[in-house]
Amino acid sequence: MGRVLITGIGGAAGICLAKALRGRHHLIGVDANPHAPGQVLVDEFYTVPLASRPDFLPKLIEISSGCDVLFCTVDEELPVVSGNLGRFACRVLVSDHVAVENSLDKLRCSEVLEKAGVAVPKTVEVVGKSFPDLCDELGLPFFVKPRKGRGTKDVAVIRSRDDFERWRAVFPPGDYIAQEYLGGEEYTVDVLLRDARALVSVPRKRLLVDSGVSIVGITVRDDRISEMAERAAEALGLNYIVNVQIKVGRHGPKVTEVNPRPSGGLVLTVRAGVNMPELAIRVARGEPISEDELRYESGLLMLRYHEEVFRRMPGS
Repeated sequence: MGRVLITGIGGAAGICLAKALRGRHHLIGVDANPHAPGQVLVDEFYTVPLASRPDFLPKLIEISSGCDVLFCTVDEELPVVSGNLGRFACRVLVSDHVAVENSLDKLRCSEVLEKAGVAVPKTVEVVGKSFPDLCDELGLPFFVKPRKGRGTKDVAVIRSRDDFERWRAVFPPGDYIAQEYLGGEEYTVDVLLRDARALVSVPRKRLLVDSGVSIVGITVRDDRISEMAERAAEALGLNYIVNVQIKVGRHGPKVTEVNPRPSGGLVLTVRAGVNMPELAIRVARGEPISEDELRYESGLLMLRYHEEVFRRMPGS
């Protein structure tokens, strides 16, 4: 049993990791929110500053002292941690800095994948472009989204000039990209990699999404989706557990986003038979993994709901 540190324990991804590793390891969870709900799933809990604060990294390094491995689940933390891997005494299950930066920057990610021959929706910068320019390049409707960001925060579908003018009056175009609108089915694929080579991928069809997190999903077996997700993750040079989002429209599957971290729906992959958090720890240790441990159950449906936790506070 090792000591495992998980950041963002209040978020869906952190909670997924804790559920997968609970009872197997001594878990330490951290979050910027002192009331992070996932703290009930770990053996120790600490509050840390936001990743944008200068005291975040020293605090995380301090807490990680004596730990065996560190999982990071928050996008804003990834560039900070990946840029300082050598300062941690434990194994840090985060990809290298260039791979992280290329994944988090949606425009750069699209360029890297397109160059590698992975199908992606057409993606352009918004700054300096008029509404007719964007329509000529992307057609109508089209997406606008932050160049860096997570979930569905500040994502909009532009269907008319009025939509575009209303959006532009609120958001700074320099920080946004516009992307070809893809209809069709949406898949999210958990991929486990060792030395930037995929060991296994588990595709899940997203049937219902709330704030960018899958709340109803089902595992599927589709070689097209799996192979595309693996090629995308490998092209970016990623490692450990990552998540690739794919949409299948009338022109076939295209990669819409790559998250260089565990996903908020990873619990379904674990329940389907591939415990990626446990396997990622073994990857970090250089241990072998059997074919049996990479097999998963297709057609497993996940339904999510909220559950309350009650605690008596001292002195109340």
